[in-house]
Amino acid sequence: IEYSITKKATIGINIYDITGRSVYDMTANNQEPGNYKLSLDFSTLNLTSGIYFYKFLAVGGVGNKLFSETKRMIYIK
Repeated sequence: IEYSITKKATIGINIYDITGRSVYDMTANNQEPGNYKLSLDFSTLNLTSGIYFYKFLAVGGVGNKLFSETKRMIYIK
């Protein structure tokens, strides 16, 4: 999952299965502006092949939401 931020922010990335169950949560505090890439090893999560959704959330220093987006991805073993 690649993303860019233009302001210092706390980043949250959550992955959900098709039923809405959370299967992975990641928070990165106080990331500086720039380009980032999150690489996941799905084999360690013991997931089956299928459709998953990830939600990206960027929150500013005073708790205001800067950006939020949900996207679909397909995992194939």
